[in-house]
Amino acid sequence: MGTGTAGGGTNNNEGTNGNANTSSVIRTENHEGYNYKSFGGCKPKPFDGKKGAIDATQWIIKMEAVIKLRECMSAQTVKFAANSLETTALDRWESVKQAKGEQAVDNMKWNEFNELIL
Repeated sequence: MGTGTAGGGTNNNEGTNGNANTSSVIRTENHEGYNYKSFGGCKPKPFDGKKGAIDATQWIIKMEAVIKLRECMSAQTVKFAANSLETTALDRWESVKQAKGEQAVDNMKWNEFNELIL
């Protein structure tokens, strides 16, 4: 489900104002942290949705740590996290995808995804 290339690639470090030394960095899909292979290398814990809100909250916290560590782009967070869903949680996710449509799910924000998990 990931985007980008598995081999990494080049990173465009030019800021939005044309100055390479700015704190605002444009990141490309080819950045090492933005491909699913890199994300999966952190071995994010799968989530099955069977143990309740406390387990879901702990999973979200751990997933956010992986997302931050790998510097995932906001557009990738839901896609990457959804790939860690299993059994009951995966079934619910598939129902959401059917009800909302692929485009809505592709544009889903992290906080919306969290509400569905909880």
